[in-house]
Amino acid sequence: MLIIYLVILVLLTGSPIRATEYDDGYSAGTSSAQSILSEIGDREKLNNRLQAPMTSDIGSMSTFQSTYIDPNDPGPQSFKVQLTPASSGLFLEIHVQPGPTGDITILTVRQDTNFDNTLDSAYTAPVIASGICADGIISCNAGSWSNCRFYRWQVNSNTSVYLAEVPDITHLAGCFCVNTHCKSSLVSDGMGFILKNLGDGVVGAIQKNSSNVLVTRVATHADSIQYYGQRSSDLGINQGNSQLYFSGSATPQQYYDPESGILPVTQEVQAQQADLASPYHQIHKAYNARLHPRESRSCNISHALSIVSAGTLSLSTQDTCSPLNLSGCVLDKEEICDYDNKNCLVTISDGTPTGLSPVFAPVSITDQDAGLSYLATTTGTSVSYQINGTTYPLASGSDLWWNIRRNYLCDTGVTFNTAEGLTIAGAVSGSTQKTDNLMSYNEFDPETGTTTSKSAELPYIPTYSSCETACKVRLNSTNTQAGAKANTWDYHNSVAGIQVMYKSCGADQVCPLGPGETIIQNCTCLNEFANAASHMQVLDNASHDMICAP
Repeated sequence: MLIIYLVILVLLTGSPIRATEYDDGYSAGTSSAQSILSEIGDREKLNNRLQAPMTSDIGSMSTFQSTYIDPNDPGPQSFKVQLTPASSGLFLEIHVQPGPTGDITILTVRQDTNFDNTLDSAYTAPVIASGICADGIISCNAGSWSNCRFYRWQVNSNTSVYLAEVPDITHLAGCFCVNTHCKSSLVSDGMGFILKNLGDGVVGAIQKNSSNVLVTRVATHADSIQYYGQRSSDLGINQGNSQLYFSGSATPQQYYDPESGILPVTQEVQAQQADLASPYHQIHKAYNARLHPRESRSCNISHALSIVSAGTLSLSTQDTCSPLNLSGCVLDKEEICDYDNKNCLVTISDGTPTGLSPVFAPVSITDQDAGLSYLATTTGTSVSYQINGTTYPLASGSDLWWNIRRNYLCDTGVTFNTAEGLTIAGAVSGSTQKTDNLMSYNEFDPETGTTTSKSAELPYIPTYSSCETACKVRLNSTNTQAGAKANTWDYHNSVAGIQVMYKSCGADQVCPLGPGETIIQNCTCLNEFANAASHMQVLDNASHDMICAP
């Protein structure tokens, strides 16, 4: 509201609009409105011009006819605007069952391979999942990180997904551990995140094989995730005998039942509270930023390996975080990346730890002069390297990931005094009055505490009638309606009848007579309430006199 009042103040104190400018604008606006209404002025026109082209493959949308003269105007242009498929079905379902060691012992994928609304393919992973990657899984001995094997999602010739073993972790991306070896509680506290990463990997493999697969909705449950969608090439084709709506329900009318229909608002809020990327969290974050403005400060910590002498490596650190003054700051986001500063994993988001622990492939370094090869690894708190099967410690401490990206939000000390603005706006809104084309109002000066009367001249605004003028017409007609037992002639001695109709007179105040019509009452502000009430009373009285016979 404050913004609206300030805009009014700017308009009132700005340059006055000349009468000719206003008249020209009013005339142009009226002409455009009449032209547009002629194209979408009733239900059928609106459906044909807008609704049908956007929700089906019937017809095209076209631009409106121009109301001004332009020699370069090509005229109305037609174009396709279908926004949604005719139907959207369940095409992928992933079900998981974790074991006591935190490994996922059962991983099942059910799939609708031909998008006929039937899950016709089922695949069960042949191994347990100890780690999850953006495009596959890692399988180790249960509860450990030993004897690990690596698998990537692939699609066979029948468009069914499966896990194909790859040589090592370098063939995967975005991996993290889920079992108890990593002291992770993701299986118990973050199953939704695990399911989303599994699902994204499977969908990515499907879309890589078939780029026309469109995901329209994702539904996450306690131990499963479902993906709804269809092939974009099938837009406008009704698949199956039933339609699944974007809500994920085949019967959304259940929510509108007057007795038991309740929209699942509470469940949606609870689901969004647990999702840092949800609109709930984003709006909450924006509100806090408005009340407490903060500035962003970013920094990086990176580590590099170098050969000191044959058999010896050294670790150098570049740290732009330590020199920062972080008093009054909170860590908003942290990303951990591999040695090449790629395959990053978010470990802190919106100030909240995600519970993820990255797993990176060993870094290979070759000493050409000495003929030695090194394999260096980091756990975040220690760095070590291996030569010929022997491990040597290199460094220990905190922040020893290869690359760390951090973003802090810091207090600015700025506070916004909205009280003055509200007082000024209140003075204007509470005193504004309009007499003809003159607007008067009070202006409050917070520095002096005085109120001054102001006024501004407005353009002339035409007055409008309180009702739409209409005419009443009659038309001779023939009534030949037929029912199950008889027709009108069986009950009346004549089929001649009279139709009474009401028509809008429009801006030109002329009754639009059709063939055979005569005017009963010409254009005026009609009030037919008494007539309508009398007819309703006649029908009511007649209903009491009816006798039903077998």
